[in-house]
Amino acid sequence: MPMRQTGKRRLAALLLSFLITGIYFVLAYQSIPFIYDINDDVAMRNVAAGVITGSPDAHLLHMKYVLGLVIAGCYRMIPGFDWYGMVLIGIMLFALAMILYRGLASKQGLLWKLCYSVIALLLFTCAGLRHVAAFQWTVTAAIAGAAGIYLFYTADKGNRFWDWVEEGIGAFLILLSLAVRDDVFLMVLPLAALCFWWKYGSVQKTETVKGIQWKPWQTLKIHCKGWSITLEHMGILMGLAEIGRASCRERV
Repeated sequence: MPMRQTGKRRLAALLLSFLITGIYFVLAYQSIPFIYDINDDVAMRNVAAGVITGSPDAHLLHMKYVLGLVIAGCYRMIPGFDWYGMVLIGIMLFALAMILYRGLASKQGLLWKLCYSVIALLLFTCAGLRHVAAFQWTVTAAIAGAAGIYLFYTADKGNRFWDWVEEGIGAFLILLSLAVRDDVFLMVLPLAALCFWWKYGSVQKTETVKGIQWKPWQTLKIHCKGWSITLEHMGILMGLAEIGRASCRERV
């Protein structure tokens, strides 16, 4: 019964988060103009829409081909609609919905959830709405990656199916950042890896000492504030740091 109640609470929170995000977008769309921020997006839109090649093309210069297939496919089905812009805006709004869902699905009281939602919307309005109204692919990838890390790391326990759903959506958002812009994904990846190791890196081995069961990893967590550091982890971290530095050198 508690698992069913948890599932119902999370489903209701998911639907409510999409409803709030939809209302928020309608109000924003009626209040401010939505434009392309840089010419890179205009060029990729023209390729996807077939303005340059004569027919919709999935080779969007910078974005991954899989995402290009989706956008170009939408242009083939319903030409004349700005699918490229809608996809970018949709990714950022989906990220906002997942941030709202995280608070609405918690076990806190109604007042706490209301305060969380209001604060999340205010922060997004101050820091993110400008990038939704004047959208570009780089910021879209960053918002998707950040929301994915937040949702994955804060995923609750208590219902195995919904645990997988939350972590799966978090991973999907991180992969969306890769599909939109791989340079941003390389910036997101180290933090995502750290969150993954913080959450799952400990080896939970139970030992019996003088008739008492204990877990050695608990002592490690007390002394290291949650870190389970091994030489293997450090080697992978150094590799990720080198990838990030190489990417920065290429851009310079």
